[in-house]
Amino acid sequence: MKLTYLYIFLFIFMNIIFSCNKEQPTKEKENHTTDKEIVLPPIDTSFYLKIYEDSMNIKVNTTFTIELDANHSTGYQWDLEQAIDSTYLEFIYKDYIVDTGKEGSLLIGVGGKENWSFKALQKGQTSLSFKYIQPFNPDTIMDKKTLEIIIE
Repeated sequence: MKLTYLYIFLFIFMNIIFSCNKEQPTKEKENHTTDKEIVLPPIDTSFYLKIYEDSMNIKVNTTFTIELDANHSTGYQWDLEQAIDSTYLEFIYKDYIVDTGKEGSLLIGVGGKENWSFKALQKGQTSLSFKYIQPFNPDTIMDKKTLEIIIE
């Protein structure tokens, strides 16, 4: 009986040791996981914003990106609290970029940035409201951000 426990312990121990030595995926390898090419619409003028301010002025036909700190490994992600006013804004895309360690290595459990891109369609004023939630538990809101947008 003791010998059986010893074999089980050695089996588990060896699996842990060998799994820790596996090569971690790098950003370079991660980018080549799909054969599909992602084509983003051409952007004449772009505006990149970290959402620290309460409002921003932007010109008509300008595409802008809002960067929000996030950590998808916790199950949380940003979502729109209310629908976009399609009279003034067009949603372009949303992506998540994981923070990397030294030499571009991916780290487990680290945060990243969510990037939300929109295009200003016509003059006026509107707002974007974001909530930081777990999609499987949308009633628990960890954070909220609202940005007033004035389109000139």
